[in-house]
Amino acid sequence: MMKNNFDSLLEIFIEALEADTKWKPPKDLFTKSAGAIVSGLVAGHGGDIGKSIKSLTFYMNRAGDKLTNVGALEEAKAKLEKRLEREKKKEKK
Repeated sequence: MMKNNFDSLLEIFIEALEADTKWKPPKDLFTKSAGAIVSGLVAGHGGDIGKSIKSLTFYMNRAGDKLTNVGALEEAKAKLEKRLEREKKKEKK
């Protein structure tokens, strides 16, 4: 049976959506050092710093009082925000 254009476009849209939301952080990523957290998030999101910050913030908000390494997580967030700021400055030039 031949697919119509709508079905083809729908498949393309679904594949793109799944590719965008498919990445899951490794189980122990958020228990590592700040540098390892930053590297893991940025690599997992294909270099997208904004998505990396959102993932980290989401994790921190969901974990709440159960966070064990708050210092490393806050440091990772600060590093990501600084990196995003540098990227934005480069784009303006």
